[in-house]
Amino acid sequence: MLLNSVLRMRDIYPQMYYNWIMRVRNKGDWEGWLKFFLRGLIEVYRQAVSTARPIIDLQNYHMSMVMHDINTPNAMKLLDMLFMQPVLSITDAQKGVDISYPTASNLITKFVEVGILQEKTGQQRNRSFAYTEYLNILNDNV
Repeated sequence: MLLNSVLRMRDIYPQMYYNWIMRVRNKGDWEGWLKFFLRGLIEVYRQAVSTARPIIDLQNYHMSMVMHDINTPNAMKLLDMLFMQPVLSITDAQKGVDISYPTASNLITKFVEVGILQEKTGQQRNRSFAYTEYLNILNDNV
């Protein structure tokens, strides 16, 4: 997690990052680097929290929707799977939830009907489905 934070700071503030690296190298300014690093670390964690809140809200909302409108153990498993794999096929759902293909197909159809998933290909076969609301949250916070 710490390494990811350093890499994210490098990506967000490349010029400042490399300036501080050079100051450490040329002048031994470890204190300045540490202050920069800690300020960046705080910002990265604030961004993580601001991303997590809408995801948790979405998860809670869709959990109650699934419990009310679909109400099967497999539906909850599929919803959990969507947070790990927000774009999937029926075969992906079949394997991920460990159910038959017809059961996976029916379950995905119900998720589309309640608005959790959207079909993306427009085809009758080899369809792909996306958890668009979740992807939008992730994309808004990149």
